[in-house]
Amino acid sequence: MGKFEEDFFKLQKNYFQKIFQVFFDFCFRAMKFRTAAWLIGLTCLFLLGFQAYLLREAFRLQERDLHKRIDQILENTITAYDSLLEKKTWIGQHDPVMLDSLLSVFQVREKLDEELVLAITKPGGGEVYYTSDDVPLRLFYQSPHRRWLRVVAGEPWPRECIVVPRHWGAAILSRINAFVFGFLVISAVVITTLLVVWRQYLNQKQLSELKSEFINNLSHEFRTPLASIGLAAETLQSHPETHNSPLTRKYAALIKDQVRLLERHVTTVLEAAEQEKRGLSIQKQKVNLLELLEKACAVIRLQYPKAALDLKVSGCGPVVLVRADEAHLTHVFLNILDNAIKYNRQETPRVQMEVYREKSLVVVVFQDNGIGIPRRHLKGIFQRFYRVPQAPGLRVKGFGLGLSYVRQVVAQHGAEIFIRSKPEQGTRLELRFPAIL
Repeated sequence: MGKFEEDFFKLQKNYFQKIFQVFFDFCFRAMKFRTAAWLIGLTCLFLLGFQAYLLREAFRLQERDLHKRIDQILENTITAYDSLLEKKTWIGQHDPVMLDSLLSVFQVREKLDEELVLAITKPGGGEVYYTSDDVPLRLFYQSPHRRWLRVVAGEPWPRECIVVPRHWGAAILSRINAFVFGFLVISAVVITTLLVVWRQYLNQKQLSELKSEFINNLSHEFRTPLASIGLAAETLQSHPETHNSPLTRKYAALIKDQVRLLERHVTTVLEAAEQEKRGLSIQKQKVNLLELLEKACAVIRLQYPKAALDLKVSGCGPVVLVRADEAHLTHVFLNILDNAIKYNRQETPRVQMEVYREKSLVVVVFQDNGIGIPRRHLKGIFQRFYRVPQAPGLRVKGFGLGLSYVRQVVAQHGAEIFIRSKPEQGTRLELRFPAIL
């Protein structure tokens, strides 16, 4: 295999490695079924089309090389033939056999395996006087490989020498057999790989649908007994005999609290399944970001009376307008603050918030003094159901859905989220929203 073939295959290898890396990374992310179908189909067509383009370019390169070598052989043949004619004192007509023999000699010297056919014609190929073999005349008329012969005394018209390969297409294809074989092999690999990816995607989609259906059915089945337990607890609390039994009141209140907790968990799981199926419904309008932050802080202070929440506004007035969904953005702030306080060993969990303008952006910063997150887990915390392994002495319950929801809402608002964290040094989370100028 020559240097050209090696460079050709090296180029294809590097190209397909990059294509498949990007394709697999994107294909297995969350996407709709129709989008995935179009992506896989278009990728297949693109890869095969690119392969066909490379094959065509290889064909053209070999075609140019073959033209060049044939021209060189013909030039050497005519030069040698003229030098032989000069040694003769009188020439009555041209010697086509000598021309044919010289052509064969220089073809061997050039190591050209393709069989060449020679013809002697009138200028422009009008009338054929001699051919070294039986080939269609149109090949001579179309050939660019032609040279004038010197005029001899016995011929009233100048003669033209024309050379063509016997099988032009086959001659070039025989020179790119490696490329054709590579095209077929890589095409088969591409198609097989895409079919495997498609099959895996269908299996994943089916499993996802089964999972969602199972979660929905299970959650709905939980709601009926929870409602019954809650009703029984309320009845027990309101019964006259309960007022005379502090222990009974205590356990009835405990049952109601646990029922409410389970109902919140069931609702969270149902909402996550619904979001995965239909996506979030975002209704943007002009809202005061500071007002939403203060509402979220008020709710968190009720849940965690010991928490210290500090809000600092730099370079902004009392109103910082962004275009957002008020309900979803408030839940985003609640999720971030709730995580900052829950994952904290300090006696006084502290979250410092700062809002400032940066060119055309509104930046919201949350800095806590919590346990922090190891670097290897930072990429996974925004994935659905992903939970960082619990630190010793800290057991926080949850489903791993909060930050996944945060990232989804932030993305649909055209905003960006950045996070930096170190174990035992707290976490810094930034949200960057497009400002209304």
